[in-house]
Amino acid sequence: MKNTITLTITLLFSLLLMLSTPTLGSESENKLQIHVHYQQASDSWLIQYKLPEAVERVSFARQSNFDRTQHYQITQPDLKWQQEDGVLSITAANGKKFTSFSLTFDSFYGFIRKDYSQNVQYSDGSVLFYTNHLSLSEKLTAQSEPIFDGTRFYFYSPKTDIVFSGKRYKHKASWDLVGDGTYIYFGTITPIENDNMIAVVDPALPKWVWQNTQTYFPKLFDYYAKN
Repeated sequence: MKNTITLTITLLFSLLLMLSTPTLGSESENKLQIHVHYQQASDSWLIQYKLPEAVERVSFARQSNFDRTQHYQITQPDLKWQQEDGVLSITAANGKKFTSFSLTFDSFYGFIRKDYSQNVQYSDGSVLFYTNHLSLSEKLTAQSEPIFDGTRFYFYSPKTDIVFSGKRYKHKASWDLVGDGTYIYFGTITPIENDNMIAVVDPALPKWVWQNTQTYFPKLFDYYAKN
């Protein structure tokens, strides 16, 4: 039963990969850059942040319902976690400003109450990653001016494809954050693909579901394209 539920969830999340509108990275000197490196062998992540200007602290835009301080490791010894008034920040322990920092963590498949799971795993070990757990607030405080003009993600995975927003990429891609973000697929499952759609569906689904998915998903999106 548990495996069936998991496979159903991955099927539903695959729809997100098809239906999102692509927004590819555009040039801007004032964007926050988030470089996401997937390390497949260890199922872990290296996240590198590059800020357009020096700051004394940064805060996460999304108050996700899991403990980042236990799950994410800050690689720089001169930076530390700070929790204040329900807002989790990263601050400089020495009071100096910084323009970059890095985090590392393992994939986290646990249930997150009232929020998107950070990772969803397919039966072959490939994985989805939800972008907005990484996004930062554009303002240092509620009263301050924005410190960057939007967010651009860069994704790297030397041994897998990267699929999102109806597009498939080999090993690297970039994307400008829109709204609440999206799920990014990292893996080697051959997508169901035509001119109107791309879907990554878990091959461990029951045979009849897999066959019907192969047949009817393309027809469904052909219909949407014509109407």
